[in-house]
Amino acid sequence: MSVSFKKMPTISKKVSIFLVTLVAVFSTASITRVVRSSALSGSEFQASNIIDDAIFFNSQSMGVDQIQAFLNSKVPVCDTNGTQPIYGTTRAAYGASQGHPAPYTCLKDYTQTIPSLVNSGSDLCGGTISAGTKSAAQIIYDVSRICGINPQVLIVLLQKEQSLITDEWPWDTQYRSATGYGCPDTAPCDSQYYGFFNQVYQAAKAFRRYEANPDSYNYKANRNNFIYYHPSLGACGGTNVYIQNQATANLYIYTPYQPNSAALSNLYGTGDGCSAYGNRNFWRMFNDWFGSTIAPNGGIQLASSLAVSFPGSTIEKGELVTASFDVTNNSDIYINAGKLGVCGRINNKWYDFGTDYVYLNGDQTKTITKSKVVNTSGKLDLFICSYSYLLGGWASDIYPYNLNGYTRTFTESVQQNPLLTAGISLDGAPAVNSLSTVTFTITNKSESP
Repeated sequence: MSVSFKKMPTISKKVSIFLVTLVAVFSTASITRVVRSSALSGSEFQASNIIDDAIFFNSQSMGVDQIQAFLNSKVPVCDTNGTQPIYGTTRAAYGASQGHPAPYTCLKDYTQTIPSLVNSGSDLCGGTISAGTKSAAQIIYDVSRICGINPQVLIVLLQKEQSLITDEWPWDTQYRSATGYGCPDTAPCDSQYYGFFNQVYQAAKAFRRYEANPDSYNYKANRNNFIYYHPSLGACGGTNVYIQNQATANLYIYTPYQPNSAALSNLYGTGDGCSAYGNRNFWRMFNDWFGSTIAPNGGIQLASSLAVSFPGSTIEKGELVTASFDVTNNSDIYINAGKLGVCGRINNKWYDFGTDYVYLNGDQTKTITKSKVVNTSGKLDLFICSYSYLLGGWASDIYPYNLNGYTRTFTESVQQNPLLTAGISLDGAPAVNSLSTVTFTITNKSESP
């Protein structure tokens, strides 16, 4: 999905793609303006981390009214009748010559009648969207909530692909392929995905499908990926990029190129013949409109070690084992933490106690408790496990990723083998090329060596 503006025979109508705009950060309660201390620079772009997962999956960043207010602010006056001049004529006359006569409907005023949608949770989108005639702001909001995608991500995607956020006289073709979904670089757009609601929903669902099926796509989090600079693959080349998170992998799967140095050197303009702009523009627009794509310090942390209870002094076959732990969000933003729960091994075989989806508002703490009847004799190891958006897959023993105060406790049974009497503690937050110190205490509860 590359940037796809109105198709002109000789000159592009679109000029708004490189405009500098105010930066805004949205909470569910108010709008706060953020002023950068310096202009955004291409040197700040990180190909390995275009946007943090905590921001990409923050579906509660904006309410419907805030989305509507943002759309209103970008186009104070819509040129509905195409009266403004362009190319020596009016927009209406020029549009008519291209098969797109007036009147024109700007995104802030756009509505669409949609059917009800019930998503069973496949590809990680779940929930219901009611039928009816809805505004663009309502559609963006509804889709963001059922798929767990930041509405700001969808807003930037609409601008990146079709300039719909700032366009004063959009054509119907821009709504038809609003997010560029089903529009490959080398072929026409697929008509089965036409329509504004369809485009927004399919794009959000695609992001969750990439996450749910990471082995099915060329770009994957937490490994090196060779990423080209331009669709002219052999001529322009590329580099290996260690993709740090699922959100960045999502963007590369959706738009499979990274900006080259020429594109980053002219951040609000054009580069050279080997420059691609999709992911650069996404990053630049998000920073300009909503603030940094890098989450503030803090995030999901364990607030307590894994606590395990069971009858008697040993775990026996047929007994109920209960394990619980606390997890907290020590940031001031909503975070979708993925699936968290308790996993185990009995005699080194997998033993699942269950997981829950965990959504935490800023400064919120949640207790996760799982119980299971042990039906196999032997040594039982228990630990916190997850399917994490922060890690891009199943991760036992090592959740959460990059946190302060990482702790883990496991219990062994039957033979009264040595027990951990203090959880593993990590001295400081892990960082690239830094020294981390890990300590734990172990005690022999038996009388034998």
